[in-house]
Amino acid sequence: MKPRSPIGYPATESIEEAITLLRRTPAATLLCAFVGGVPFWLALLYFVADMSRDAFAAERLAGASLTLAVLYLWKKCWQSVYAASLHNSLAGVEPPRWTLRRVFRLVVTQAQTQFFGLFVRPIAYQTIIPSAWISAYYQNVTVLGDGRDGHTTPVSSQAWAQARLWPGQNHCVIAILGFFLFFVWVNIAITCGTMPALMKSLLGIETMASRNTGAFVLSSTFFTSVTALSMLLVEPIWTAVYAVRCFHGTSLQSGADVRAGLRAIRARATALALLLMIACGSVAPAALQMAPTPAPQVDPERLDRSIEQTLERREFAWRSPRIDVPEAKKEGWLDSWLKAVGKWFRRQWEAAWRKIEAIRKWLKKFFFPRDVPEIREAGSGGFHIPRLDAILYVAGGLVAVLLLWAVWRYWRGPRRQTVVAEAVTPLPDLSQDDVFADELPEDGWLQLARDLVSRGELRLALRAAYLAGLAYLGDQQLISIARHKSNMDYRRELRRRARTRAEMLAAFDENLTVFERAWYGDHGVTLPMFEEFTQNLERIRAC
Repeated sequence: MKPRSPIGYPATESIEEAITLLRRTPAATLLCAFVGGVPFWLALLYFVADMSRDAFAAERLAGASLTLAVLYLWKKCWQSVYAASLHNSLAGVEPPRWTLRRVFRLVVTQAQTQFFGLFVRPIAYQTIIPSAWISAYYQNVTVLGDGRDGHTTPVSSQAWAQARLWPGQNHCVIAILGFFLFFVWVNIAITCGTMPALMKSLLGIETMASRNTGAFVLSSTFFTSVTALSMLLVEPIWTAVYAVRCFHGTSLQSGADVRAGLRAIRARATALALLLMIACGSVAPAALQMAPTPAPQVDPERLDRSIEQTLERREFAWRSPRIDVPEAKKEGWLDSWLKAVGKWFRRQWEAAWRKIEAIRKWLKKFFFPRDVPEIREAGSGGFHIPRLDAILYVAGGLVAVLLLWAVWRYWRGPRRQTVVAEAVTPLPDLSQDDVFADELPEDGWLQLARDLVSRGELRLALRAAYLAGLAYLGDQQLISIARHKSNMDYRRELRRRARTRAEMLAAFDENLTVFERAWYGDHGVTLPMFEEFTQNLERIRAC
């Protein structure tokens, strides 16, 4: 652990050290923070709910507030126990025993200081400027007032001295932890606010909160519950940060951080020496008792054959001199090429056969670790184990037959034909109002109109024919089809762009009048009316 400068060190380093300390803190130490915090925050939640809704809350105000104050003292005492365990872990010393006298000093110290914080802290938070020093002071009282012996100065004086030490770091710590607390609060609020709706949609549980979510979220009970959960989760980190800060602050005079670093180095050196002693003690006897290993015997013939095979490899061919063939013994290029191919196949076959032999020997060694006689005397009864060579040959033959049969089945089998899927455009529902002319081309609308006429649905067929006319005009760039335009917008746009085509304008006006009477009015559609409508479409297309 490196010593700290008197001018302080970054707040992020202090928070990081506190988080590292919490990660190696046992669960029993963390339990101290929750043993003190859970009763107080539950009592505060009950107090707020009771005082804000009960008609006879004034009668219980004195007793409830006194109970809340006692539980606040309970929380601060357990936080001081939690901070004392963290301080012992930082200093690397054995925790002192908890005696009845120490517990009494702890309660008295916290009671005579923390109760005033209930009045001083709100005033400091309103004035803003001294709030960081006031908050640090009461956090330091929680950390330093653990009832230990050996305090030459009062705890309040030590806490105020630590609050004035490193003010920049203190402000940064409060800002970072406050920012973290805000996001924890927001996450818990979102979770609690959406929980009733999730229970209703997933489990079918109906509650008052799911019936009126707005009133549930805006209630004082919801706000107090979220705040209590947030503070319960963040307070252990907050206390740990100020425990680290007070430890390094008091170490400027006591040198506790240097002693803790020396203890850690001494512990590592002792452990390393012990490991070396164990390693040396276990290796030396084994080395003395180890017998010399005899040199392995090598078969000379096998060694010569391996050397010849290695020298015949291509990467060593450049070392051998080129052999010139006499003119009398030279052969034709075809004969020499065929012989070279034959030699290559022979070498490949021999290499493959060597691998097969190696596999066979391994299988024989695996299945028959001892030498088992493979030939039995003639006339002897009993079960006979066949030779492993025969088993391997039969298995290899079966595998070859199966491979040939699979290839033959694949070759003679039917060829799969690839079916190309074509996208099918769904037909629009003409009975709905949100149908527009750009959903189908002109031919598609006309085909749909003919199908509707064949089924006797003349009103829908008339609308399909009208949309076919709009689609045609849109293709001709005479109108721009848009979902926000009305029929009169299309009429004005057509008159502006096709003002010289009087016959087209007249045919479109007639169709528009017939369509609006039939679709938006009570006029029925007859077959002659539909035929006249399609004739006007032909006139529009002819212009």
